[in-house]
Amino acid sequence: MKKAEKPVIEIILSKSQIELLLSIDVLDLDYEEKLKLPIRKGDKNIINLEPYELEDLCGTVAFMGNHEKDQKMVRKYDRLFEYLNDYLEDYYRKHEDE
Repeated sequence: MKKAEKPVIEIILSKSQIELLLSIDVLDLDYEEKLKLPIRKGDKNIINLEPYELEDLCGTVAFMGNHEKDQKMVRKYDRLFEYLNDYLEDYYRKHEDE
């Protein structure tokens, strides 16, 4: 009997998005490893996360945005949160009947 495959969300990130994520000092080490060695497809940087991991990462980005004093950084975190959250919402929309 085959082991069930875990659901994975493929996320395309820009270099600046990766740099912003890696600048988070409370970032989970597992995510840091994935961000330091993304899958390369042409000029795209891709990381694969399970839905619960992406939820956790979104929470971390939201936390950073909510506790940042520099408004420019707040906007960066807010944009990144929206970007990542779009992947999460899209995943749940496609899998809502499962």
